[in-house]
Amino acid sequence: GDHRDLHYPLRRQRQMCIRDSMETEYDPFLFNKSLGSYSDVEIPEGRIVLLFIMEQTPQYVFLEDLENIPAEKNFFERVRNNSHVYTNFYTSNQDSRTALWALFNSQFIPFESYTSDWNKRYGVVTDGTNLIEFFKSKNYATYIVCSVYDVGLLLGIYDWDNLIFLESFDENNREFLCVHNFEYQKGCEDMIFMNDLKNTILENKDGDIFLVQEFIFGHGTVYMDTLGKSRTEYYNDYLFELYTFLENEGLTDKTTIIIISDHGNKGYLEKELRDYQIPLVVVDSEIEHLEIDTLYSQIDFKDILISYMTDHEFKPNPFVIFMGQTASSDFGYIDAQNNYFLGNLRSDYCLLYTSPSPRDRTRSRMPSSA
Repeated sequence: GDHRDLHYPLRRQRQMCIRDSMETEYDPFLFNKSLGSYSDVEIPEGRIVLLFIMEQTPQYVFLEDLENIPAEKNFFERVRNNSHVYTNFYTSNQDSRTALWALFNSQFIPFESYTSDWNKRYGVVTDGTNLIEFFKSKNYATYIVCSVYDVGLLLGIYDWDNLIFLESFDENNREFLCVHNFEYQKGCEDMIFMNDLKNTILENKDGDIFLVQEFIFGHGTVYMDTLGKSRTEYYNDYLFELYTFLENEGLTDKTTIIIISDHGNKGYLEKELRDYQIPLVVVDSEIEHLEIDTLYSQIDFKDILISYMTDHEFKPNPFVIFMGQTASSDFGYIDAQNNYFLGNLRSDYCLLYTSPSPRDRTRSRMPSSA
């Protein structure tokens, strides 16, 4: 089908790829998680929780770019002693909308969405409980910051207390880069809202605030080409300035900062596993540096976040399912033992890997008539 819904019957080619990769006892539609178990969980009062979502930043690119940033200007080096770095974290979806819906709803989204029609057909997936509702139920004020002219389908579907977005759009803005390079999006670089973000934090400095900023810089190469910065470099500069502000205001001890990417590499190429692996970094004055290599995905994100605010323990999913990007037919799977497969329904591409030895990796091209 045009929407490549995973509920459609599997083509035999995909059946062969999955069968030849590994056998699994898991039903892929039983690993979604509900917020219901958290209804009675109490979270601390007076906390400032800031979630920053980077655009299309796979882990390996993130790490390579950080090496080019001097230590004295590197936000992640600055907060290293009070950070947890997740080294085995994956996106379940490769387009921004469904990746973020999976992140907030703890549910695998088995489709891609960049149009209202698609959302009307499948949007029921987002009707369940979500992180925004959770924080609101705990009397936290919820904010979304996104430097686009219309938040629309991306995050506007949620019942935020406050939405901060562009109320007008000037492509000739002399202070900040603003572009209209996609039919569905008019946006400006994220620095345009830095002062608004600082003022919002000051207005809520007593805490009980959950604020999310979805970075727009990097939605198209025009941002990097014009300003001469990679996505990681730009986000680093943004976070460095914000953290200086938090320090000057004496707010770092009551603030938890989470940095994550929405998804990994797009592009119509044969994907590698690293194209789905994304950064997740948690910064909090009460934690010490730790690198965590447990397998996690966006489906586990709300558990991870809440675990930093409570003593609640949770069991991560034993596997991750991948869904492709817009106009693609990518799919895949990885389990906690690092067995994985990647494939594409429109080609005979199928990459198989069985742990423990990389030498076990095989790339098989099956006849398209299979």
